[in-house]
Order: sequence, then structure tokens, then C-alpha cells
Amino acid sequence: MLSSRWGKVFSYVYEGIRAELNQAAGEGHSKEERLVHLRKTMEAHSGSTENRRDFIKGGYCGCLLEKSDEELGEIFLGEGK
Repeated sequence: MLSSRWGKVFSYVYEGIRAELNQAAGEGHSKEERLVHLRKTMEAHSGSTENRRDFIKGGYCGCLLEKSDEELGEIFLGEGK
């Protein structure tokens, strides 16, 4: 039950970040431009604490900021190894 509840929250957070990335830096942007926007998005959300979802999003974004560009590309831009 707990994993189901938090799984939904993490899914929401992940999809929210992807949607924000696609809206602001979707088609017609280079990989580098998309990564810059992704990092800016994560920085903007890394201190979020307004509600449970924002708190989780803030923590998740904070952890993601420690990832390399290659790792972020795999996670959010669909670029495999």
C-alpha cells in the first residue's frame, strides 16, 4: 500500500518534470539546450516544500542535480547508452 501511494507521487513528479521540459524546450532544441533547461527546472524546484508533492519533487530534483548530463539524458531525453 505504501509503495503504491508513493509510486503515484513519484510518477506525478517525473511526468511533471518531463511535461515542463517538453513544453519549454521540446522540438527544435538541441540536446544541450534541453539539458540546460532541465537543470534550470530542477534548480527551481529543488527547494519546493509547499505540499507533499512539491516536497517530494524538491527532494527528487535535488538528487537529480547531482547526476551527470549523460545520466539525465537517459532519464529524461530517452537517450540510451
